[in-house]
Amino acid sequence: TAAVAERKVSEDIDAILVVWIDYSIFFRRIYYALTIGIVLFGGLATALYDGDVWYKKWKTAAAILVTLSGGLNSALMPYSEHKKFDEAWVVLNTVKAAYLTNPSVTLCDLGKAYAYGESIIHKGG
Repeated sequence: TAAVAERKVSEDIDAILVVWIDYSIFFRRIYYALTIGIVLFGGLATALYDGDVWYKKWKTAAAILVTLSGGLNSALMPYSEHKKFDEAWVVLNTVKAAYLTNPSVTLCDLGKAYAYGESIIHKGG
């Protein structure tokens, strides 16, 4: 219908969607980097020989780095953070698409989707 074709969404909603997906990608990259660090440095700390002074320094450095990577992964929880932004993005983007194609979806519904997305992002754990 003509009324549906004329509906537009604020550029602010599009900007929010871009920011949410960018944060998701950021946290996903942190998660992958820390996970690779844990595996790589954990393998080095295990595989390097203790006897030689040169190897011992590298083994100690690898052990410190695997501890730091594991600690950051536990403290920052990048996996759960990127999932929150993904879920919030899906909620808002779905209602945005519905608003653009379905006349029974209102701006109020779009506002509720934004608020629900924010609540997903800011929930603990």
